Amino acid sequence: MRRVYKYTMQLDSIEATIPLPKNSRVLRADVNPSDHKQLAIWALIDPHTEEVEYRHFVICSTGFDDIPDRFSYIDTFIMHPFVFHVFEEVNG
Repeated sequence: MRRVYKYTMQLDSIEATIPLPKNSRVLRADVNPSDHKQLAIWALIDPHTEEVEYRHFVICSTGFDDIPDRFSYIDTFIMHPFVFHVFEEVNG
């Protein structure tokens, strides 16, 4: 049985490594509705999975940041008047 869980990172940082259960699928990234100083990442996980993967995410601003090829797009969020984009490092 799978569930959607929320994981957070501080928005004053442009990158974070977050431990997620192995084979989790990131669904969305946006400002945390319960704390606007955090980015929330929602992932579809198996809560019974004991093995963990450390997943690396970066936040990039529109038109200012170079995104290495090893990063894959996750989502875009707005903190008026700015627009940011979340990417995850893809291994392999």
